[in-house]
Amino acid sequence: MREYLPENLPLYQSIIENYPGSVLVVDRGSTVIFCNRGSIEASGRTEDQIVGWTAYELMRQKVFSRSVLVDSLESGQVTIRYLIINDDENNGMLATGIPVFDSDGSLTHVIAFSQAESFAKEYYAKLEEEKQQLRKMFHYILDTGASKEFVAESAQMRELFHFAETISGISATIIVYGESGTGKEVLVRHIHKCSTLSDQIFLPVNCAAIPKDLMESEFFGYEKGAFTGTSREGKPGIFELADKGTLFLDEIGELPWDMQSKLLRVLESGEFKRLGGKSIKTATVRIIAATNRDLLGMVNRGMFREDLYYRLNVIPLRVPPLRERPEDLEPLISFFTAKFNQKHHLSTVLPPETVQELKNYSWPGNVRELKNVVERLVITGGMPASSNELFGPSSERSSVMPAPALSSPCFHPAKIASYREYISAAEREYLKNALASCHGNVAEMAAKAGLHISGVYRKLEKYQLEPKSFRQT
Repeated sequence: MREYLPENLPLYQSIIENYPGSVLVVDRGSTVIFCNRGSIEASGRTEDQIVGWTAYELMRQKVFSRSVLVDSLESGQVTIRYLIINDDENNGMLATGIPVFDSDGSLTHVIAFSQAESFAKEYYAKLEEEKQQLRKMFHYILDTGASKEFVAESAQMRELFHFAETISGISATIIVYGESGTGKEVLVRHIHKCSTLSDQIFLPVNCAAIPKDLMESEFFGYEKGAFTGTSREGKPGIFELADKGTLFLDEIGELPWDMQSKLLRVLESGEFKRLGGKSIKTATVRIIAATNRDLLGMVNRGMFREDLYYRLNVIPLRVPPLRERPEDLEPLISFFTAKFNQKHHLSTVLPPETVQELKNYSWPGNVRELKNVVERLVITGGMPASSNELFGPSSERSSVMPAPALSSPCFHPAKIASYREYISAAEREYLKNALASCHGNVAEMAAKAGLHISGVYRKLEKYQLEPKSFRQT
């Protein structure tokens, strides 16, 4: 038997003997010319009871139920079979037969590699464990850190996040309503991390960002050759990728009508077909949707399917806008200041008056706008040159009043005012013109200026401006 082994016998013998399974080799006449230790242990026979016998004889003796050695000899192709050893149905092996040819293309021998069923199960379990670890890693990569921006000091937000934690273990569909930039995804990620699916993938999808023509293939995938320009191997869709995890469908109100019906079918049955495919696939996915639109109003206008609306609206949540939770403003400002100082390797401290300006503003763009403004302040040293630089251009603010009048003392050519004097004078002029434009109506003025009404009253008191003196009589 050993004459068939290569010259560097110790190395090859060590490799083959330590292979965790059976290795058998037959010549072109089906006679076994080699077996390793794994073959002897699996069959319960000695080497002499295996080597020198043909594969057909071993089959008749029920050493194994079928033979990939014979199958590969007769077909000249790789063969994979499940075998029963020694007529014992509890002793199974998964075997692979590999034919070997010489330079002339003539078959010379066949090698069979086999693994015990128990080993295969252990290997599969380990593979699943590694797969889950990779999914966790993928989930971590996808997690951009938004969940770390969970700041909830107001009673509204504390109650909302507490309720989210309470229902996080329920598999029912959740939909989150809220204006753009309020932090809907932060809440959704928190729900996922508190759920039993926290070690599975979290896949966020912006429905408004997917072109209508590609939406079906992105959602359900496609088979190879489904349409021009596709991958040769086909491609899984987001439902397949999110299997066993959480799929976050942001801006669900932007789905076109035909996709709404297809999504409803998947939500109801968990079944779908790839584009160009024939077989039905299934996916177990927890759906959390979000929108800044009035879905019920869209239903009434015939823009959103009523059945899909009620299917999504099992557990509705609402994230309040930032102007309704002023208690969260200062903690968010502190959080973002620290975050962007670390990101940009800075040590900017926002002056109290700047922080006060931020707290007085109404934040129509919500947390997203606050985040951008704070980052800009951190980068520029914490002091804005003007209100426009602080909050950006606003058509509503600019409609309240024109730029400060040049008659203001700080614009006098013979006097160069300090920066703070200039800002103070300009701000007072702004407030006077704003009050005059709104005829002393402070609420209207605050709304148009994009400021919180309490902050406006503080500023009017600071500059000793009486709203009633601007009212029409």
